Amino acid sequence: MRPMILVVDLASPDRSNWKSFLENQGYEIFMAGDEDTALRQCHSLQPDLIILHDTLPEIDAFGLCRRLKESPRNELIPIVLIKAATSPWIFLVDSMQALRSMGNLHVARGRT
Repeated sequence: MRPMILVVDLASPDRSNWKSFLENQGYEIFMAGDEDTALRQCHSLQPDLIILHDTLPEIDAFGLCRRLKESPRNELIPIVLIKAATSPWIFLVDSMQALRSMGNLHVARGRT
């Protein structure tokens, strides 16, 4: 059984590239384009990792992380949050907010 990754991404230009790259690395990839789908898929699939790309205002990334982690079934699933930051200060604030949301949330700074 291949490790499963749930990618939550509404419509970034890199969405299909991520899916292809991760599949070529041997992962089974599931995509969710909104919060409700992400919550449903996470509950039913129990992925090994969640990659959350905070691309559009329709997705409240930190709120979604909190909702995902509220379920005992999901509390051990690592989440990688990819978020563009326009400055080191914004990156620091986002990182601190991520730590307050969930202790094992990882924030990756994207291109600006």
